[in-house]
Amino acid sequence: MRVVTQVQRICIMMEKGILDYHLAQKKLNQISPERYNRWLVVVMIGLSCAAFSRLAGGDWSVFGMTFLASAIGMTIRQEIGHRHFNPLLNFSVTAFVTTLISAQAVIYSIGAQPQLVMASSVLMLVPGFPLINAVADMIKGYVNMGVARFVFASLLTLATCLGIIGAMSLTDVLGWAQ
Repeated sequence: MRVVTQVQRICIMMEKGILDYHLAQKKLNQISPERYNRWLVVVMIGLSCAAFSRLAGGDWSVFGMTFLASAIGMTIRQEIGHRHFNPLLNFSVTAFVTTLISAQAVIYSIGAQPQLVMASSVLMLVPGFPLINAVADMIKGYVNMGVARFVFASLLTLATCLGIIGAMSLTDVLGWAQ
């Protein structure tokens, strides 16, 4: 997001005549993406999904299983992304693995509400940025780009659903309200 913000700032400055082409090119060349430590991201995603399971009424066993499933799922997501696979495949495989792990809570009755593990652990796959950007583009008048981003977000959601359904079918845990 930092890179996108910097590029947008340069474009606005060019539109206002503050920057000329050569200075803008120089500023664009100086932009470098900064990334968070991957293990920090894994831990924070695990904690955020696990915290949601607690907010939904889960106990500490549910919290632990949600953390484990979502942290492993995020690791899988990062590895697939690092290898530049199709994002739809990435979301589907990540959802499958995460649901496969979280279904163990239901199978082995871990915690008072083990179905919360399945519902909470896949929240990292909600395509928030593409959906927000789709709405922002449409509001700004870029309808074609907004529709394209909305379709992409919808496809990511569909891929996630396919992964979840595949894992539920494999484990014979066919619902979140068992």
